[in-house]
Amino acid sequence: MTPNRVGVVLFGSQARGDGDALSDRDICVFVNFIGIYERPRVREELARRFDTDAASVCVYSESAATYMAERGSLFLWHLRLEGVILEDPGGFVRDLLGNSLRTYNGYARDLACYAKIVADVRADFVVGKRLLPVDLHALFVASRNACLLLTMAGGKPAFGRSGAYSGARGLHPNLPLSRASFDRLSAFHVSYVRDSASPSTLGPVEVAQLVTDVEELVRFCALSLPGTSNLERPSGEGPVTSRQVLVAAENTIRGRPSNLSYPLRLRIERAVFRVLHAEFGDRLGGLQSVRSDSRARIESASRDDSPVRSQRIAASAFSIIDRVALLASGDPYVVDQQGHGTPKGRGEVVESLADDLVLLARLTDE
Repeated sequence: MTPNRVGVVLFGSQARGDGDALSDRDICVFVNFIGIYERPRVREELARRFDTDAASVCVYSESAATYMAERGSLFLWHLRLEGVILEDPGGFVRDLLGNSLRTYNGYARDLACYAKIVADVRADFVVGKRLLPVDLHALFVASRNACLLLTMAGGKPAFGRSGAYSGARGLHPNLPLSRASFDRLSAFHVSYVRDSASPSTLGPVEVAQLVTDVEELVRFCALSLPGTSNLERPSGEGPVTSRQVLVAAENTIRGRPSNLSYPLRLRIERAVFRVLHAEFGDRLGGLQSVRSDSRARIESASRDDSPVRSQRIAASAFSIIDRVALLASGDPYVVDQQGHGTPKGRGEVVESLADDLVLLARLTDE
């Protein structure tokens, strides 16, 4: 059976009217059902239908979207406050984003996740005295989302790449993160996700200052957001090596398909790219080029002294990236007694991802 669309929402910069040359046309599509193995094909079809690329299309089943609304999903609040409804023949979207959408109250949970990511980045910098593009991307995500939480709590939610910072600064003139630091992180974020030239080269002192600025922002949020005053400051004593992060992620998701949260995906992404960088240096480029990599590119990038091992590392890493992308494209929730369901096949993909995480962790020890 082919999934039937029950609603379509345009969101992001194109919906707000503040897009630029770097902006995507982001589309959220709700369907009556969808299996996880159908998702790539459906996203490609929807991308053609709505004149965008598949990476800019997210797809949720009715049951998953209803569950998200009951949890006060921040993403659904994004759609409610800034989205433009393109299709809603039966009124599902209006109801979902109206009376069905509960109040968001995940401030402590979400801020704790981003605080941990920043602590991971700090630990890597202390050890290596440098950060990779994926690390600067992670700092940007943490800082933007922390600013978003401030605007949500302040009653003036702002979701854009720069709008979240501007909104937080308007509510909190004493915000510890400067506009210059935020813009610098934003430039590295765009470079990373677009696989374009790096905007500049940062020295150790500049990198250390950026990390400190984001740490200060997280501490500021802990004092400003509802329910976060007792947020524990990450000690940095948790998983810090790529291998430890991979093993910890495997333990978290094994047998639990609903546990692959966005912050965890970001931690996995950082760990995988740090393994790739250790093996191949800068030759594999950024996020987009790795996703579209070919066997020939793997072989050309492999080290002369250990091509088989290098190819095994690359193949395992790319498998992880592909599976995470597949799992991240919609329906992140688990089955319950009320009929909210995990998409068909999701459990299999999660188990395969867990196997890949273990394999890559073992390869890093060889």
